[in-house]
This record gives sequence, structure tokens and C-alpha cells, in this order.
Amino acid sequence: MLRTTLLVLGVTLTACGSYPTPTARMTETVNTARAAQEAGAPTNPRAQLHLRLANDQIERAKRLIADGDTKRADYVLIRAKADADLALAEAREANAQRQAMAAKQRVDALVASMQENVPGSNTGPADKPPPPTFPGTPAGTTTTTGTDVQGPVKPPPPQTLPFPPPNGPEPGGKR
Repeated sequence: MLRTTLLVLGVTLTACGSYPTPTARMTETVNTARAAQEAGAPTNPRAQLHLRLANDQIERAKRLIADGDTKRADYVLIRAKADADLALAEAREANAQRQAMAAKQRVDALVASMQENVPGSNTGPADKPPPPTFPGTPAGTTTTTGTDVQGPVKPPPPQTLPFPPPNGPEPGGKR
């Protein structure tokens, strides 16, 4: 439908005088189609379709210019540029998706390797040796680094204060 509309519009406007050769639009369209080609459009089915349409329309515009129908050639190039832009966008999207998947796989592999190295993690390899223990220490008294704490922790000895507490002497103490 759009092609028919453009064709009718092109034929109608062609009868209205001379029109300059669309060299700038041709150059821009060819460059965009080349960029889509280099971005990998031939490997993506949707991008490949739009690239083929753009290239076909570029060739058609060249024939129209050679026949002297520069106005119709300009309209064909507008459509070719749109198809080339779409092919480029499709190719870039496919590349971005591939890069995102590769990055996700790298992150997943990194997370998995980090979990293998976490002490107490049940996801590590089965052949990982247990943390060292020393004689005289109860079982399960290791630090987070896997080293023994050398036995149970004892509270510090009580300290005597050089002055009486603020509420008076301690119970059972001297006054």
C-alpha cells in the first residue's frame, strides 16, 4: 500500500518540472546499507530482509536516475534509507543481545566459582579439605577464615575500680 502511494505520488510530482539528482541521499543510503552489512545484517533474518530491500531499492533508484526520473529516484531512496536504517537497527540489536548473553554467562561462571571458594558453602567441590583443628579445642570453634581460635573464649577478669561507684559502695563491700 505504501509503495503504491509513493509510486503514485512520485509519478504525479514528476510531471511538475525538473528535480535535482539526489546524490546526497544516494550517498547516505548506500553508507547506511554498508554499515548494516558490516554490523552483521546478513546473519540476522529480519535484518537481512530489510538490507535486501534497501539494496534492491538503491539499484532501482540508480536506474531511475539513469533514465532521468530523478524525483522518483529520490522517493525510492527515501524508502531505501528507511529499510537500511531498520536493517542496521536489527543487526545492532542482535549484536547487543549476543553481548548481553555472553556477559550473563561470564557473571554466572564468576558467581559459581566464588561460591566454591566460600567456607561453609555446600555448593563447593566434595573433595575440599575441612578446616584444621588443634588438640584441646572443641569441635566447631573455627573462624570464618577456617583457622582455629585456640579453644573456647574466656571472659576478661573483673577489674577493680580506683574510686567508688556513683551510687555508693558495692553490696558486700567496705564503706
